[in-house]
Amino acid sequence: MILQSKKYKAEKRIITQQQPMSPYSEQYRMIRTNLEFLTQRTSMKTVAVTSAGKEQGTTTALVNMGVVMAQKGKKVLLIDGNIRDPALHLFFRKKNQYGLTDILADPHMRTAEYILPTSVEGLGILTSGSKKGMGMDLVMEQMTGLFEKFKRIYDVILIDCPPVVENANAQIIASCSDASVMVIKIGKTKKDMAQKAKENLTKGHSHFLGTVILDKRKLKKSHFF
Repeated sequence: MILQSKKYKAEKRIITQQQPMSPYSEQYRMIRTNLEFLTQRTSMKTVAVTSAGKEQGTTTALVNMGVVMAQKGKKVLLIDGNIRDPALHLFFRKKNQYGLTDILADPHMRTAEYILPTSVEGLGILTSGSKKGMGMDLVMEQMTGLFEKFKRIYDVILIDCPPVVENANAQIIASCSDASVMVIKIGKTKKDMAQKAKENLTKGHSHFLGTVILDKRKLKKSHFF
């Protein structure tokens, strides 16, 4: 998907949608199979996707994971929890006008009204929300309640998180989620930072499932426990 409009900051491609028969798409389908096996055993529905630092390809991995799950008939919701540096909306050519921060600011809002449809059947997205919430610190009780609402509607909920080493919101989202996955980018992620990120994730209540490893924004391999 090539973004040509000036209001979109960068070109964002979804390889599993554009090239579903490519080796990289097959790798994402393997991740789907691993996640299905792990989550079906434990009834996990919410998975936080994070990294050790910025620009690790977290959103790229999350979007492609969501697409292959929806392609198999799952009802999937992608949530942009990186409220200070959102990117999810760019992949789907959507405006980030209202979203997560607006729902958290007013719990009485009907959450379904903020879910945006996509060109992928069964896949919806919740953007990070309006700029007024960019400095917001997430509250665990609010996030847990919101996730519980979504669990009654969706088969899988993937949450795009900021770096877990640098941002407290990532720790909160992971703790409110059933499980977490860390994205590692070759040549970008430092080993000590990855280890610290894993330690931060395992301190919370979510189950750390494993890692997705990217090389130049393309999936190289994954490792799940």
